[in-house]
Formats: sequence, structure tokens, C-alpha cells
Amino acid sequence: MAQSSSPISGVAERYAGSLFELALQANSVAQVEADLNSFAAMLEGSADLARLINSPVFSSEDQAKAIAA
Repeated sequence: MAQSSSPISGVAERYAGSLFELALQANSVAQVEADLNSFAAMLEGSADLARLINSPVFSSEDQAKAIAA
């Protein structure tokens, strides 16, 4: 796997690795993959949602509330 010098990429890799390990332990890798694909499709289909997720203006709490809605 190629390594990036970006600190953000390093954080993302750690989160992805942790998510995979948890999914593996819960025997739910396929479900997590499906959920991530569904969320990616929602992001691609909604400029407003993408803006909400990518904007530093919104807190993680606000983002979680919007996603739950």
C-alpha cells in the first residue's frame, strides 16, 4: 500500500483500519461496506450533503444530527 506524507491521510488510514478491525470482529464487513457505499452514493448525489460533511463551519454534532435526520 502506498504511503502518503499527508497527516490527514495518516489519520484517515488509522480510522479506516480501526473500522475494518471492528467490522471484522463483529463479522459485519459486508454490511459496513454496503453502508459506506450507500453513504458515498448519497454524498455524490447531494451537493448540500457533501458541503455539510466537508465544511469546517458545521460541528461534528451538527453533522451527525443532519445525517441521522
